[in-house]
Order: sequence, then C-alpha cells, then structure tokens
Amino acid sequence: MSNKKLKFLLIVEQCNPDWASVPLVGYNFFQKINNLVDTTLVTHIRNKPALEKHPEYEKIFYLEEGNLTKQYYKILA
Repeated sequence: MSNKKLKFLLIVEQCNPDWASVPLVGYNFFQKINNLVDTTLVTHIRNKPALEKHPEYEKIFYLEEGNLTKQYYKILA
C-alpha cells in the first residue's frame, strides 16, 4: 500500500476559527480532515483574515463576492 496521503477538495463557505457556531464548526471539520489527508480548502473571502493567522494551512482558495451580492449585504447590514 502506498504511503501517499489522499487528496481532498473541501468546500466550506463558513470556515472561521474566530467566529462562533457554524463557522467554527466548519473550521473544526477542516482542521481535523486536514490532519488526515492532503486538503485544499475553498472558502469565502470574509474568512481570509482569520485563516491567514494559521500559516500551517497552505492550500486555501478564497472566493470573492460579486457586486450584486455586496450591494445586497450592504442593504441588510
């Protein structure tokens, strides 16, 4: 059997170690799975500041919001 780690693509929109509830749960799932396999995370750009505090995670791609979504959340906030 090969000693290579499996490669995973994990898409977790809410993945933030600094927030409570669902974002923290998403981060905990990512953290545990990353310990087992070679994980690439795809998440929302709003999680970038918190995840950059953890340089051990090298393979993270951030998706930005479109202009329409940004305007929608400005109205709601």
